Amino acid sequence: MAESDYRTVPNGGVLATLNNGLVIVRRWKHEWTPMVETLAGEVFTRYTDRKSGSKFNRQWTLSRYVDWLQDQVEALDWTDQSSPQDHTVEMNQPVGYSKGEPVTKIRIELSSRSVHAYPVKE
Repeated sequence: MAESDYRTVPNGGVLATLNNGLVIVRRWKHEWTPMVETLAGEVFTRYTDRKSGSKFNRQWTLSRYVDWLQDQVEALDWTDQSSPQDHTVEMNQPVGYSKGEPVTKIRIELSSRSVHAYPVKE
């Protein structure tokens, strides 16, 4: 699917249906927006906190996110029969921001046959 098609998917909507029965859902609160680069200090920290949602950086397009997440879910051997769980992946370079700081980890969450991922500090 093209990036422009992914952008039409609503928050909580399905970005991709995987062969294993799971779906990748969109979570707007973790997506990069131009505003991310305009904020600083305490405002930036609040904008990337747990409540507002950590943010992926600009390089993490929805296309990249879906491709990467699909590969990870397959490697983890998760299916629609798997119990709810999460897994954290350490990357070689920063992937986004959490609590105002660049982070190199991504947490993948599986719940109710759906998966999504977001940058984490720990």
